[in-house]
Amino acid sequence: MAWALVGVPIAFAAYCLLSYKLMPPLPFSSPAGTANWFIVFAAVIFSGVLAIGSYFPGRIWVKVFIILLYTLLMTVILFFVGLLAACMSGDCI
Repeated sequence: MAWALVGVPIAFAAYCLLSYKLMPPLPFSSPAGTANWFIVFAAVIFSGVLAIGSYFPGRIWVKVFIILLYTLLMTVILFFVGLLAACMSGDCI
């Protein structure tokens, strides 16, 4: 459960910060950089979904609702984590 709530945003923030350091000038300046960002974004959310799904046994509709709610909230959180990492690297929108 800790991975889904804390580990996922930290892992994504680490990726974002490292991508700005390792792929100058911007990680989004090529299609490959953009694809990598979306792959990591989906992978960390999916890993959180797996952690949440294994933590809440019970009725399937409750699990589906919690997973959908987690996915929605984590998508918003990771958007702002990525935005914060971009601004820290001098790439504010």
